[in-house]
Amino acid sequence: MSEQSPQGASYDQLHLFGPGQAPVQRRPDAGKRRTALWLAISMVTVLVLGTGAVLAWRFWFGQGPQPAEALPANTVYYVSIDLDPSGQQKVEALKTLRKFPALRDVIGIGAEDDLREKVFGEIQSEGVCPDLDYGRDVAPWLGDRMGVGLIARDAGQIPEPVVVLQVTDEDKAETGVERLLGCDATLASEVSGHAFSGSWMVIARTPEIARSVVADAEEESLADADGFREWNDLVGDAGVINGYASPELGTVIEQMMRSGDFSGFSEEFAPGAGSPDEVPDEVYAELADFRGGAFAVRFDDGALEFESVVDGGNPFLIGLTSSGGAGDLLGSLPASTAGAIGLALPDDWWNSLVDMVGPAVEAETGMSVEELLADAEDETGLTLPEDLVTLLGEAVVIAVDGSIAEDFNDPEGFPVSVKIKGDVDAIRDVLDKLLATMGDVPIVVRTEGDHVLIGLDDAHLAQLAEDGDLGGEDSFRDVLPEAAKAASVFYVDFDAEDWLVRLAEGEPEVVENLEPLSGLGLAAWSDDNGRTHIQFRLTTD
Repeated sequence: MSEQSPQGASYDQLHLFGPGQAPVQRRPDAGKRRTALWLAISMVTVLVLGTGAVLAWRFWFGQGPQPAEALPANTVYYVSIDLDPSGQQKVEALKTLRKFPALRDVIGIGAEDDLREKVFGEIQSEGVCPDLDYGRDVAPWLGDRMGVGLIARDAGQIPEPVVVLQVTDEDKAETGVERLLGCDATLASEVSGHAFSGSWMVIARTPEIARSVVADAEEESLADADGFREWNDLVGDAGVINGYASPELGTVIEQMMRSGDFSGFSEEFAPGAGSPDEVPDEVYAELADFRGGAFAVRFDDGALEFESVVDGGNPFLIGLTSSGGAGDLLGSLPASTAGAIGLALPDDWWNSLVDMVGPAVEAETGMSVEELLADAEDETGLTLPEDLVTLLGEAVVIAVDGSIAEDFNDPEGFPVSVKIKGDVDAIRDVLDKLLATMGDVPIVVRTEGDHVLIGLDDAHLAQLAEDGDLGGEDSFRDVLPEAAKAASVFYVDFDAEDWLVRLAEGEPEVVENLEPLSGLGLAAWSDDNGRTHIQFRLTTD
């Protein structure tokens, strides 16, 4: 085990993903200093968020050691990446990504290239450690897997950020780290601790912290913790990018925000910076209600996929995933549909919405929600919010037909329509009141069974009135495999009548990069235990 002399430290942002994301505010007097520890964490974050499409080479979680093995069970937030998954998956991913000429030029790598070297080169291009040589100083010891963890401490104390790097040679890693720290005085002064645990090196702000992380992980690692394994099982197959948030993360952030104590965090970023009194009580309630989550980014049969599962958070957003039916309504659209967005609305959605945005609206406008609704009633002739709740019904879908490329310059025949499931007579009554205030707007309204159809083109409405078979299309099932559960859903078929390519006619380079796209889907739903699932898939031809 090796270490460096202790010095100060600084921190960066905490990210709570999924519904109920806590706001992050920038200090007005934000400094520009970048600390060494958070330089390393930023490297991982940039890789996770900025190059996800490049790195999302699917691998199985059981193949080889993972950074979670070197972190203790009291890690409240964790993100890991793998830069060298199995060769076959790497080739498959590269073949998919290289279908796009522009992306192929940006990536500039092949199946045998070292992605670590590419990343190191990008960092050096920003002026960081320009005299280091990758082949001499990094390649001999740096492995392909790395992770970031926030380690819980005593109540009221902010968590400790640490970086975990896979190493292939401990002695060479010692030399390499000394050279990395020696290339910049700030790096050497602000990141002073590291320790080894098997094939992992833990980097922290002090040697004592690094040693304690290793010791605690040996007693019980994050990888062995029941909660960590349960959440990763819920999110499905692991990907090259994986994340986990413990149930304690919400409480940790809440305590920090209430106390206003962000000592140790960098001046450039701090969550909830400012007076704790400026944070709405609803935000604190959401953080206190957070009960954990996980996510993964992976390739699945040629599709780029993101999936997350979260328990707790914003009640309104959770409510929007609690009532199924949006996927079924969207699946009833015609097969020629180029894009659609659908939403199933729970019974109490309006009150939940007001609870969420009401304080912010009143602070921004100086008017209460009731006063704003009264003004809207005068303008529209509606009784609000009752008429709005009636109008949107149980579920609503907005659909665009693939013929959009032909009708783009014809607003009266624009194939964009709305399909609403609900009380048809009540919805028609509200529409009559609304249309009476709109003059000669060429809006067409039709009814079919328990659906109301609204649009600009009667032919498109006639298509929507029929029981379409979009849900049976391969393109639909490929990007929305969980459509039957979905309460909120978004869908795009890039191949429907080649609408996207036709819109780009005359721009050959644009067309060449659009042609490989096949479909895109985003679905959200709740399981029987109230956990919110989000799945995103992007497919290519």
